[in-house]
Amino acid sequence: IVEQYGDNIHEGDIFVWNDPYACKGSISHNNDWCVMMPIFHEGVHVGFSSIFGHMVDVGGKVPGSMPADAHTIWEEGLRIPPVKIYEKGVLNEGVLAIMLNNTRTPDMNRADLMALVAGCRTASTRVRELCDRFGRDTYLAACDLLMDRTRTAMAHLIETYISDEPVTFEDWVDDDGLGNGPFRMRLSIYRKGEK
Repeated sequence: IVEQYGDNIHEGDIFVWNDPYACKGSISHNNDWCVMMPIFHEGVHVGFSSIFGHMVDVGGKVPGSMPADAHTIWEEGLRIPPVKIYEKGVLNEGVLAIMLNNTRTPDMNRADLMALVAGCRTASTRVRELCDRFGRDTYLAACDLLMDRTRTAMAHLIETYISDEPVTFEDWVDDDGLGNGPFRMRLSIYRKGEK
């Protein structure tokens, strides 16, 4: 969102997408609709709230939008790039109509999408309350400290539990749901520094 929209992010904007490629894998398939909104405190952008939910159906060749025999993502239903579902607080009815026209469960999807929006709005309210209670500078400093602490903790876990020499194991997947298999998986894990 930040890369795509840059300075065109405003109070009241809410973004939606379901493209796993556009978000670098933070959602795994088209059924997951991700919602994100910028959080502003007294006109200052202090962060984002985000949530995703699994929709019952997003179109595609089979009800439920999860065809076991799909060869491409195009068979799984509508792929939504990051778009503003709300712009400065106003619902984009056109975007919503496209999304709901491409599902077998439009009423459920609309209700689920609005629940995701409500979740982001609630998170935004709570962040503004924290800024009011402790001060915006304290809130932002606490966020930075949490990120630093998490990075330090993850680096320690990686260094402690993941060898710099490859550790390999094998397992089997019985079949692919279409009668093919079993398939052998051979996986290795190792680290280079903290990665």
